[in-house]
Amino acid sequence: MHLVTITRGYWMGEHPVTNGQYRQFVEATGHRSPRYWGDRRFSDPTQPVVGVSWGDAQAFCAWVNAQVPAGSSVRFRIPTEAEWEYAARGRDGRRYPWGNEPLEATRATYGQNLNTGSPS
Repeated sequence: MHLVTITRGYWMGEHPVTNGQYRQFVEATGHRSPRYWGDRRFSDPTQPVVGVSWGDAQAFCAWVNAQVPAGSSVRFRIPTEAEWEYAARGRDGRRYPWGNEPLEATRATYGQNLNTGSPS
């Protein structure tokens, strides 16, 4: 660990980018499909998109920014490592966003749904 100071405020999206949202980008731009696009476990339109590279994510952000009305100060980008850590752990260094209590299904969605074979 090392000390980092975040000097400017920022906003972070509350929800991950979905396959449905990413599909709009792919169809509009001809950008390559994500790595797991055809895998039924990871390709539901409402699930978070997976299998994209940093460059893919940058291209998606640029496309989204092109949709923002002219004159708006809103811009989308990938958070820095420090911003991500701060959003996930707060300034007190907790283990999880909710604190240091153990990971369990009432606090986070994780793992794989054994009934469907898809992420929970």
